[in-house]
Amino acid sequence: MSRSIIEDIILKDKIIVDESNIRSLIENQLALGCFIASIQTTDANLEILWILFMEKSIDKAMRGVILIKLLKVAKAYVENIDNSFQHFKNLGVKVIYDFARLSDELLTIADDISALLDLISSVYKDYFFTLINKFTVNDSLCVVASTGLKFQNMFNIESSLFKLSYSDLLILENWKRQSVQEILEVVEKGCKIVYENNLNPADPLSILVYVIFQTEFKNYRLNKSDAHYIEKIIRVYINNFSKKQKARLEQMYEEICKKFSIDPDYQIFRFSNRKNDYYSGLNEKNIRYTGRNREISSQRSRWDFRKRGQISNCFQNCEEHDYDYCDYDYSHGYDNQRDSSYYHSNIYESCMSFKNNNPEIFEKVNNRAQSIMVNLRNKAKFNEFIDENELLFQLQELAMISPIALFYIFEFYSRKEKDYIHSRKDKYPINVSLSIWVVIKNVIEKCDFLNEDEYNIIMDNICHLLESITA
Repeated sequence: MSRSIIEDIILKDKIIVDESNIRSLIENQLALGCFIASIQTTDANLEILWILFMEKSIDKAMRGVILIKLLKVAKAYVENIDNSFQHFKNLGVKVIYDFARLSDELLTIADDISALLDLISSVYKDYFFTLINKFTVNDSLCVVASTGLKFQNMFNIESSLFKLSYSDLLILENWKRQSVQEILEVVEKGCKIVYENNLNPADPLSILVYVIFQTEFKNYRLNKSDAHYIEKIIRVYINNFSKKQKARLEQMYEEICKKFSIDPDYQIFRFSNRKNDYYSGLNEKNIRYTGRNREISSQRSRWDFRKRGQISNCFQNCEEHDYDYCDYDYSHGYDNQRDSSYYHSNIYESCMSFKNNNPEIFEKVNNRAQSIMVNLRNKAKFNEFIDENELLFQLQELAMISPIALFYIFEFYSRKEKDYIHSRKDKYPINVSLSIWVVIKNVIEKCDFLNEDEYNIIMDNICHLLESITA
């Protein structure tokens, strides 16, 4: 084994190690030394490095050198992970728990490799912050935080996440098994820290608190007392959150108020983009008009927030209909009232140009968007729950392929739906449409794939649609 590796170094300037020969490498000190020397200037396989570092029979100093390379390779790997949501989320959990295992193993050998700790410190911190930046919205981020906290003093790591104690981080880390009360107590503590330190909504601690807070709204063990506790946290710390975070929290707050027959605290909505109170506030955030469009929009009634409370997203005995982007005359159907320059720039022509230049991309997004719409309609028709988070993830995945294609397709859907209603008022499944488009509207509010003009156009279409249905 050692002879073949040395021959590779001399003749090929590289060492080939895989699962078939890694055991022989581990058992041969000369071969292992050659391998460790070679990886300092060449690429190395992450899985091979992982196996070698976790192998307790290898000299601890050698494992320390392997760890330095392992952390560098792992950092590059994480930075290049595909952000398509489901893959991203599941892989993120695995990467995070691997980081925790690696860190626990490092603790067992740290005293014996003190000469290497300065070098390890630098790459460890780089990897730690890479994980935080990459997996900020992953609910397993608590594991990264609690793991990194063990090395705060050893490696001089500073993070806002460490403002929570280790025991608090462990509670959040195990949120699925902890009581709602325990989780909310830590969330409240985290909110207080965010407030007192004036941390912005994009700070890792702010996001961690927000992500875990959201999980408790849907916790099956949630009771009325917990709901009042949630209300208190929102009321006191609503200004900690971004506009989109506020909108999401308020929506979930509305849902638990209905679930437990709680009179909502109107004061909460005073701080939000819904400028009036819970029952009469019009969601002006959704229609961000500019110029003359703002004047036009002020003459029309908007989607009344009261009506949202009366809507179930599940309706039965509904006529199902399906539609394809390509079977519709896209150049027609615009409202004559719309006179902004963006509408007059011929969306149809720009869409066809994009489609002709990118047929495969457009078809891929279009097919998946159709599948999403059919699934939403079927869920509404058969009285099934529509999960906004699931829809959000699906749209984020499509936006990764092409945000502009997604805009063209949903602009079309939102406009054609209204036209279809107008042409078939007697047969069209209005309740199903209402249910679906309220959900889509809520999700689009939270997505970032639209620019300002695109957002205005789609939200204008949706609000016209909702007004047509509820008129």
